[in-house]
Amino acid sequence: MNDFACGAYDWITPPSFDDELKTEPAECGHSEHRRLKLREDKPVRVLCGEPADFRETDMSPMCDRHRAALRIAKTDEHGRRELEYRKKDPARPFAPGFTYAIRLPSGLVRIGKADRLDLLLRRFKAHHKSYGGRVEVLAVYEGGEDREMITHYLLRDFRVTSLGETFYADLALISFATRADIHPEAQHVVDYYNAWADESP
Repeated sequence: MNDFACGAYDWITPPSFDDELKTEPAECGHSEHRRLKLREDKPVRVLCGEPADFRETDMSPMCDRHRAALRIAKTDEHGRRELEYRKKDPARPFAPGFTYAIRLPSGLVRIGKADRLDLLLRRFKAHHKSYGGRVEVLAVYEGGEDREMITHYLLRDFRVTSLGETFYADLALISFATRADIHPEAQHVVDYYNAWADESP
């Protein structure tokens, strides 16, 4: 059991009330009663306070939800910076490895990376087992961690909030993901996985 409370803050819009009166009779018998009305107001910071753990790198205890949100925010910031670097230097090579986009049995799209081709096959098999069935390989791009971070940043509006590498299968996302198709060096890995998936439960 966690002995700490999360020290992160959420921004919320609190309810506020107006003084407008209803003229219809209330159940209590009064001819008028005060109406509570929500209106848009300025957001305020509210301490989370959920059960949390404390790690050596933390400034304060943090719950799983805020820890995941912080990790996603850091990844997006790295992706944004990497994209800016590439706009200035388009010839800059990507880190070794491959970034992949797969459609899960649930219909969601997962975008991840593997540093080598043998690890790419392991990723496909691991997702097959973890998500309970065949995954559809939509694309495999050349480039490892930096390419993955850029892709996550570009598709951030489609992200499933609680799952950093998983995205809703919007048509715009599918079109973007499949634009690069399967990298030639990775085609035999995809073929091997498909053959393995045909014989797997």
